[in-house]
Formats: sequence, structure tokens, C-alpha cells
Amino acid sequence: MCVWTGYIGPRKAAAESLGMLQRIEGIWSGFYTGLAVLGGDGKLRHAKTTGYSRYWLEQFRLADFPGQIGLAHSRTDSGGDARWGHPFVSSDGQLALIAQGSQGIFGGERGTVEAIGNRLLSAGCSFSSAVPKINGRHPVLADGSEVHSSDVHAEAVAYAYSQSRDHQQALAAHADLPSEAVYVSLFQDCPDTLWLANVNQRCLIGYAPGEVFLASSALAFPERVTHVEELPGNVIASVQVSGLRILQSLSARYQPIEEPPSGLEKPFLAYLAEHPWSLLAHIVDQAIKPCYPFSNLGRRATAGHRLLEKLVRDGQIEDRHLEYQTDAGICGLITQWHLCD
Repeated sequence: MCVWTGYIGPRKAAAESLGMLQRIEGIWSGFYTGLAVLGGDGKLRHAKTTGYSRYWLEQFRLADFPGQIGLAHSRTDSGGDARWGHPFVSSDGQLALIAQGSQGIFGGERGTVEAIGNRLLSAGCSFSSAVPKINGRHPVLADGSEVHSSDVHAEAVAYAYSQSRDHQQALAAHADLPSEAVYVSLFQDCPDTLWLANVNQRCLIGYAPGEVFLASSALAFPERVTHVEELPGNVIASVQVSGLRILQSLSARYQPIEEPPSGLEKPFLAYLAEHPWSLLAHIVDQAIKPCYPFSNLGRRATAGHRLLEKLVRDGQIEDRHLEYQTDAGICGLITQWHLCD
């Protein structure tokens, strides 16, 4: 899965977004790194690479990404080159999109994604992630290309917007592409707003005077953030410096979304006691998910992030960051957790 950040305010969005990302990369990510900002000149600038943020900074200069609204993203290695990283920019250049999550319980519905991808191809859209079929783990389209599902989301929203010229209505396109994820869009013609569509993942909004910060984890936020709120599940929303607006439900299909059950801190700590220096992903899979007495939509990853943040604040756990190297010689980053002595 992924971690991500966003920023709107008077400061340089590229530096703010990437700085926040560096505080949390490795927690559930650490291989592909990407950034998108919208400048005062109306240009949407973006760049992504394989490798964690150190690699991004070796290849690109923050000064080349002016603007006061932006997004940054880091995700795990899934095979493929930088085209498989976020953000995904629509072929018409109208929006940049990042996502966090997975197909989850909708993993058997890849055919729906492929059908919509093929319709978009027929409408003249193209996919920046398209590569000759790698392994068939991702949507494979009629032209023989394998694409990232979030790229299909980006094109679907952009195409819907080209038809309706309504941002809120365009985001409803996410409902046709089932996934356990949150999506954040930056439209070229909307320089003061980030647009959100959340199924059941973590999306936090932090506020400081004249600024708003977004992230998948509160550990990303700078100290000047004075107030934080969490985006509920199954919503379409927009956020500006003035605040968050919940606009509508995303889909009737996503009800109900089960909130985390109580008492998860005990199995979280017990797992770490038995498995020191573990990844958050492993803690969620092995300690938290078994505590859910249901198989429908839940907020399991959200529960993991909430507990992680609490235990860090309480001084009960500590972290270490480790580089790892792929066969291609690219270094990723992982964050492991351990009980404090």
C-alpha cells in the first residue's frame, strides 16, 4: 500500500508535501516516489521515480515545482518502472491523482476495471502506466497493455469532468471502480481545492493559520498544525484552507463500513512483543484483521495507523528505518517498529 500527503497554503507546496512525506515514508511504502503541484501560472507540474525520496531529490529540484497546492506519494514495489508510481496525470492534463489502498474485498472485480479502461480507450483516452503485459496481476486492456488501476481512476474522473465540467460529479466516477481506497485529485482549473473520494481508508486534514495539510498519518504533520480532523468513509468531499466540505455519499454499495472494534491495542502490542521490529503491514494483517468479526468493508488499515500514532505519542514503541535494494539496484525504504525498553 501507500502513504501520501497534500498541502494548500502560502508556502511552497512541493517542499511542504515532500517534507511531510519523508516523515512517514517507509511506514507503508518506500519504493516509488512522486510529486505534483499546481503553479500560479496554471501549469500542473509532476515527477515520479523508483526509489524513496532520496532518489527523487537526486533527480529533480524542488525549485522547479512552484505552486501553493500539491500532493506527494510513496508506495511499495509492485514491479515496473516509474510509470507505476503516483501521481497519475490524466492524458488531457486536467488532473493529477493519488490513491492509497487496494482492491481488497473487490479483488474479484478486475473485469469491471478492464471494461471501463477499454471504454476510455475507445473514447480516445490513454494510460501513462501502460506497459506490455507484465504478469497479469493488474488490469489488462484490449490493446494488450497492462495498466495500474489508479491510472484508470484518473482517466475516468478526467473524462467525466470533460463531459460535465463539474468536479463533484466527476468524482462520482470512482463509484464505478470498486476498491478499498481513498483518492485525492488536484484539478488544473481549481487552484485552491483538493478533491477527495474515500471508501474506507485513512485521510487526515490538519490545520494551521492560513494552511491546510493532508496525510495518511498524523505523524506527517508539522508542529504548527493546531487541529486535525479525519475524513469519514464513503464520501466525496473537498478541502480548502477554509475547511473541509462533505459533499455527498460515494456509493450505496459501500454501506455499512465497519469501524474498528475496541481492544485492538492489546493484540497490537502482543504481536510486537513476539515479533520485534515488525512492519505496520504485518501487524495489521496478523494482529488486527483477525479481531474483525466480519468480512465486509472495514477500516483495518485505519485502525493500524491510529494505534501506531497513539503508541508513538505514549512512548511505547520506537522505529528504525532500513534501506533495501532490489535486483535492479534501486533502494527502497522500510520502517520497522519495536517495543520501547
